[in-house]
Amino acid sequence: MERDMLVQQIRSFAEKLELVARTTNDGIWDWNLSTNKIEWNVRARTMLRSASVSVTEAPRSFLAHIHPEDQSAVREAFRKTITNHAPIQCEFRVVGSNGHQIWVYLAGDCIRDTSTGAVRIIGSLTDITEKKSNEARIIHMAYYDALTGLPNRLLFQERLRKAMADREQDGGKMAIFLIDLDRFKIVNDTLGHQVGDMLLVRVAEMLKACVGDENTIARLGGDEFIVMFPSIESEDELSEVADRVLLKLSEPVVLEGTKFYLSASIGASLYPSHGADSETLIKFADLAMYQSKRSGGNRLGYYTENLGVQQVERVNMESGLRLALERGEFVLHYQPQISLATGEIYGAEALIRWQLPSGKFVQPGEFIPLAEETGLIIPIGEWVLDKACKACKQWIAEGMDSPVVSVNISSQQFQQGDFPELVRQVLRNTGIQPRNLCLEITEHMAVLNMEHTIQVLNELVDIGVRIAIDDFGIGQSSLVLLKRLPLHVLKIDPSFIFHMTDNGSDEAIVRGIIEMSHGLGLAVTAEGVETEAQLIRLQQLGCDRIQGYYTGRPMPSEQFIGYFQSLISAGTSRWRI
Repeated sequence: MERDMLVQQIRSFAEKLELVARTTNDGIWDWNLSTNKIEWNVRARTMLRSASVSVTEAPRSFLAHIHPEDQSAVREAFRKTITNHAPIQCEFRVVGSNGHQIWVYLAGDCIRDTSTGAVRIIGSLTDITEKKSNEARIIHMAYYDALTGLPNRLLFQERLRKAMADREQDGGKMAIFLIDLDRFKIVNDTLGHQVGDMLLVRVAEMLKACVGDENTIARLGGDEFIVMFPSIESEDELSEVADRVLLKLSEPVVLEGTKFYLSASIGASLYPSHGADSETLIKFADLAMYQSKRSGGNRLGYYTENLGVQQVERVNMESGLRLALERGEFVLHYQPQISLATGEIYGAEALIRWQLPSGKFVQPGEFIPLAEETGLIIPIGEWVLDKACKACKQWIAEGMDSPVVSVNISSQQFQQGDFPELVRQVLRNTGIQPRNLCLEITEHMAVLNMEHTIQVLNELVDIGVRIAIDDFGIGQSSLVLLKRLPLHVLKIDPSFIFHMTDNGSDEAIVRGIIEMSHGLGLAVTAEGVETEAQLIRLQQLGCDRIQGYYTGRPMPSEQFIGYFQSLISAGTSRWRI
């Protein structure tokens, strides 16, 4: 009777697995421990044949194809399910006879009887190759620049800190170069970002050829690169490398039928004579680079204590920043965010500008870093939050149906202990509902103090505001962020949108991010949409919202209201393809 019950139990379990297999793409396997034979269903055999793996009833025919680095973990998983009654759940690589490999997820459990113990192990097999590929791409994004393939700022700083620790131990010297292309902005402004990006890729190749494999070259962003020399004997070595770089960049580059002649300004700082920590070393190299640029560019300059020009400018800008709020020199522009499902306006992102008495606009990249360094970002950030919420209140009065205004939050704002209370106060004073406000933080900000971040975000979510991760993909710990933080929106960095219609890798990354985000219940906004082709492809991939020059440049609040009214007049599905 016990044997009959066991047989019925096995049959029932196998039937359930087969039912699951018919409704998914999983394969089913059944290992009879008494006969030491494995039965594979058709889907399991088909899956393994895709990797040129042909299995028989003998367990070794499958186990022999497990990647050598994964075999011990797989064997341990089977041992635990037999001895410790632990279900099998493991991911590993299967390698075919032609070297082709796939990733699989294997799950299973034991069937037992009271007299002999484990008699069978039955489970499923899932092909997770594409999932693993997308995960690898996303993890790669945390450490490498998507455009050039060079290490990014995060990886560079990790290597720099390690090299400095090594030199502290052995008493040696090291150095860094900060390289900025001269007048590169003209290329982007006149020929567009696509040509500019192609040129940056070529520059990265030139720099790699000049600095040598033993040194690290990274892209910090834009047309700015940084090089680490982990060990040097004298400054003459640096001068030789700088000469090679400047000579190489002077060679003509032909792109899209146009010939370019480049030059660069290079700033150098030395360890330990110029700085004892990575931040100081980079800052001093930056000062030296700007001095080279002001001296005409196309040259190498070393940091010296007499570099006072930048300090004077810094003091002048700081003085101006302290007066800008009371003089009313800050203005907010709003870039529309469009729902791809309806074609209607979802809301807008608030972007700060500084308008000098002369009428000239100072872009955020020029004054925000100084505002953060001096602490002025706190009052500026409070002003932005209040002004943006008041604008949203006006949009509602003009007929917009529950628009969402997105506000970027600085690291210093976020670290303030009373920040959630500040948000409550602004919502009370302006009269908008919490659902009308979305607060955007960066990945870098989130991981500075993960526990504090989780605590503050949970308070904000309890208030009812929405939380977005901005510029996703260029920061660090992306997967950890999505898993642990209470988020509503993920904004894909523009660098992945620019080339997604003509670059399969970028499109695969965007697709992977969208699918992963939706699986976690997050909405996705694509930034930097500049063409109809990008809009159409993002809609096909299931992206929720977009913003970019194609659907609207940043504009004053009054103009944004007019933009909304023009869409209503033209039909709200204007942006729905």
